[in-house]
Amino acid sequence: MTATEYFASTVLDDPRNRKTRQKLAALGSDERLIQLCNIEAMEQLKRWKAGFVADHVVAYATADPSLTATSIEAPGAAVHAGGQWYRLSFTCTATADFDRVAAFAFTLGRPIPHEQWEQDNLPEQVDGDPTD
Repeated sequence: MTATEYFASTVLDDPRNRKTRQKLAALGSDERLIQLCNIEAMEQLKRWKAGFVADHVVAYATADPSLTATSIEAPGAAVHAGGQWYRLSFTCTATADFDRVAAFAFTLGRPIPHEQWEQDNLPEQVDGDPTD
């Protein structure tokens, strides 16, 4: 699925997300890119599939992502929703200042078997800020 609208900056502009915005601003460029794109992934999935409310994304669950100055390709990502981890693959490009997403595409895969979560360093419970 290739996105035509982008939502991470709108989420971060919400006054309720002030702490998250401050945390992102303090990160190095690679980590800031990853977290911005993780937020975008959660928002894209929420809008793509009714009832699918993602609360956490791990860009490096089953494979290391590939990074450039302003983009990430994460073929081995995972997303947590409804108490289950799912396979996720996404590509994301941010603006040079890392304030907005400029391009995003994703593929949601199958649920990851529970017995594989530990191997992929996926936590049983996901709480709090998705940038933690």
